[in-house]
Amino acid sequence: MILVYIDDILLTRSDSDGIEKAKKYLKTQFVTKDMGKPSYFLGIGIAHSKHGAFFSQKMYALDLIHETRLLGCKSVRTPVNNDVNLWDETKPLFEDISQYMRLIGKLIYLTVMRPNILYVLGLVSQFMHKSREIH
Repeated sequence: MILVYIDDILLTRSDSDGIEKAKKYLKTQFVTKDMGKPSYFLGIGIAHSKHGAFFSQKMYALDLIHETRLLGCKSVRTPVNNDVNLWDETKPLFEDISQYMRLIGKLIYLTVMRPNILYVLGLVSQFMHKSREIH
């Protein structure tokens, strides 16, 4: 498998001989640098053991929580009750819509390994739709 993102390439295969052949071929076609076994690629942490590789988006999620200044917030269990009124009419819905859009994009990317987050994103989407109907 070859994963390519702009100028980063990640090669994986069940046998190391196949990876070496692919790296040699790529070196004949492009200027490449072998960085060894990856530990982080596109927001996904990779831990290697004799049993295989394990993937995690923990650091990506923590960066996202830090960016949104929610690091000290209390966690809640999901699914949440979608009948709760979260609307605060004393404040505008968004100060900057681009920040909201970037956050939703990052949350969608986070669902690569955590599909249960899609449920909460669905609730947010319903909330936003209801909010528009009200105003």
